[in-house]
Amino acid sequence: MHLLCATSCRNWSQLRQRYGPVEPVARGRGRAISFWSAMGVLTRLEHRWRCIRKIDQVQIEHPPVFILGHWRSGTTWLHELLSADSQLGYVSMWHALAPESIHVGWWIRYFFGWAVPHTRPMDNIALTMDAPFEEECAMAVLNDISYYHAFYFPRHARHHFDRAVMLEGLTDDERNAWRSEYVRFIKSVTKARQGKPLVLKNPANTARIAELAKLFPGARFVYIQRNPFDVYASMLRMRRRMVERVGLQCASMADIEQQILDQYNRVMQRYFDTRHLIPTEKLIELRYEDLERDPLGELRSIYETLQIGNFNAAEPVISHHLEARRNYQKNDHRLDDTVIARVREHWGWALDRLGYSREPLTT
Repeated sequence: MHLLCATSCRNWSQLRQRYGPVEPVARGRGRAISFWSAMGVLTRLEHRWRCIRKIDQVQIEHPPVFILGHWRSGTTWLHELLSADSQLGYVSMWHALAPESIHVGWWIRYFFGWAVPHTRPMDNIALTMDAPFEEECAMAVLNDISYYHAFYFPRHARHHFDRAVMLEGLTDDERNAWRSEYVRFIKSVTKARQGKPLVLKNPANTARIAELAKLFPGARFVYIQRNPFDVYASMLRMRRRMVERVGLQCASMADIEQQILDQYNRVMQRYFDTRHLIPTEKLIELRYEDLERDPLGELRSIYETLQIGNFNAAEPVISHHLEARRNYQKNDHRLDDTVIARVREHWGWALDRLGYSREPLTT
């Protein structure tokens, strides 16, 4: 099973032409994508025939809540906690893996439910088809403007970051197509969630505030930050594991390390440069360390600040979820002196601006 198995034959062909070839070590994955892409043709045609018009007519009455923050900053955990509240909707793994089969492809859901791994490769968080997931995965299935393609085609990771995260180098047609595809997917999930306000977690959106503010007037934003030393160590593990598990090409670790250093600076700077576009009452910022220390207190602040629902009604189920995760063990990130010096050199400005010590707590 590969995350691209439900993509269209056209998208898969274009991806290989633009960013290929698939290297010998990953040909089994490439063949699996080709096979399941062809198997899903009729389902995708049924979706376009029966569902597209209805989806386009969906009105998003409750603006989404966007969880922002650099990758490995705690966005997944925050998404998981908020998604436990039945007052809110969210993108599930099923929605993200097969965005053109949400309303018609029951047999694809059955197959994916059997074939997906039980845990995420980078942090061992449990995976089920109903687990909260990020919509960037769905955008990779739908087109070539998605940061997930940096995992699949790591030789072109810089190119995918520029286009999909920073939205730079796009033609007007490409930008408009991305907007249309993104809004349609959000409408499709809104329809599947019976119109509930959606909580959307996608670290790439941290650099897209200007676009999101235009596409979703009234949207609310939760930004979460984490100690950059921990972010670096966790990012290195995540990028390595993702390339190992879903990559269609090999990647140089030296290139990956440099990309992490450069991309963090660009994403964080873009966030600081554009957060003023969000009305004060629509934005709350928190620290991962505070969420870890007092999750219920931080969540109550989110609910009250952004007015996203009744926290008293949500608290029991969130508390139950926290209890179930009580024994979860985080990855142990150990940093050597070389890495510490590298983070200080490249991200020292962020350590200072975010209020973290230049001496790492996790060593």
